[in-house]
Amino acid sequence: MFYLFPHQEPIIFTIGGKFSSSTQWQHEKKQFTDYELIIGLQGQVYLQIDHHEYIVQPQEVLLVPYPSQIQGYRKTSNVVFFWLHFAVSHPQSVQIRNYTATELGTLARKQLKHHFILPNQFKLIDAQEISVLVYQLLDSHPHDPFFFEESNAFMTYLLLKLSSQFLQTIMTQNTTDIYFTRMMHIKNWVRANMSVHLKVEQIANAFGLTPQYLSRFFKRNEGQTLIEYINNQKIKVACELLLRTTLSVKQISNYAYFKNEKQFFLQFRKCTGTTPLHYRQIHGPIHTNNPDVDPELPIPKKALLQIPKEARAHSRE
Repeated sequence: MFYLFPHQEPIIFTIGGKFSSSTQWQHEKKQFTDYELIIGLQGQVYLQIDHHEYIVQPQEVLLVPYPSQIQGYRKTSNVVFFWLHFAVSHPQSVQIRNYTATELGTLARKQLKHHFILPNQFKLIDAQEISVLVYQLLDSHPHDPFFFEESNAFMTYLLLKLSSQFLQTIMTQNTTDIYFTRMMHIKNWVRANMSVHLKVEQIANAFGLTPQYLSRFFKRNEGQTLIEYINNQKIKVACELLLRTTLSVKQISNYAYFKNEKQFFLQFRKCTGTTPLHYRQIHGPIHTNNPDVDPELPIPKKALLQIPKEARAHSRE
């Protein structure tokens, strides 16, 4: 099943959080009157939606449709996932379709003009990007004068990003372009080998390419230079640490793989439009009932030890 949500319809964020359980746990039986997104972070979640069984793995997204009945069908432990509820103003405007692989490929190439599409379940291409967006959504402050509008805007943006990643997945499955595959390998290698001294020459050597060719290839296919991509990944790490720890900006600049604090400030403002301290003040601490969960970002182990043991619970209802 594929769900097509109209661009013109406002997405309404209702409630959400981050759930974790180190002991045996099973989802209780519930009847939903809105949509729910479940984004796996750790472990496996066993869910039955109406008469269909699903297993949500880390970095997978499950869309629970409206209306539906949900319950767990098997116990699990050491599980962590985001849960987000949302609704649309006119439920009848959401289209439910079945597509073949060929039809999906055509749809992804032509792009949708009036809708964005989400399947029942799919795997994320960039879980880091989605994780940061969810944290920002959950960090919205109720006392802000435009809290309702901000939350809905964040939820809409998150759904659009999820739809975009799904369509990219379809494009990957339907293309024989070796250059696209190589690009994915390069980006994965960069994230896995992030360091203060990561250079273009080092990456080029890992793939048997010249630095000049790699730079041109990356810019042509990604729309940004390789150095810009590396810095963006570092800033994602910094954003995660700003939201989840009380580390100083100087410490975070080191843990986010920057050479010095000055370079960190310049890149952070360039990527986010604000300073690290202002970013932390705006979004505030995330409410989670287990702040010790290893994130998807390449954060150093020393930085993980700085995450406080106590946090205000935001338990799943």
